Amino acid sequence: AVIIGEGGERQKYERLIADAKLKDKIILAGEIKNASRYIKAFDLFVLPSRYEGLSITLIEALFSGVPILASKVGGTPELLNESPDQLYELDKKQDFLNKFGKLSSDVKLRERISSQNLNRAQLFNIDKTVEEYIKIFRNKV
Repeated sequence: AVIIGEGGERQKYERLIADAKLKDKIILAGEIKNASRYIKAFDLFVLPSRYEGLSITLIEALFSGVPILASKVGGTPELLNESPDQLYELDKKQDFLNKFGKLSSDVKLRERISSQNLNRAQLFNIDKTVEEYIKIFRNKV
């Protein structure tokens, strides 16, 4: 597993990884510029966030076509079209583990979700976005 990002709890996670003897399986990559370039290489994108508005990171993950597992907070459910396989209840460890296990082991499910995510991403295509803004502007004038 590769964990991208940096925060105040890094030492805590380093200890947890060491205590669980997982140093050879989990990489804490830290902050990486333009990290979205690497999402396509992942089998699964996880966003365990407590607070989200309209997550640009999640939109980037949709465009990568990678299955997503994200906490059901803020604008995340709307971005993922309320996809039950990709959303887990915040602070519900068992819900997260069940869905993580299913996404990790079910290749057909990952393929189906990847296709859905690529289709969903088209809602955020820049040309489509500009077109929608023009419609709004024309209706207001």
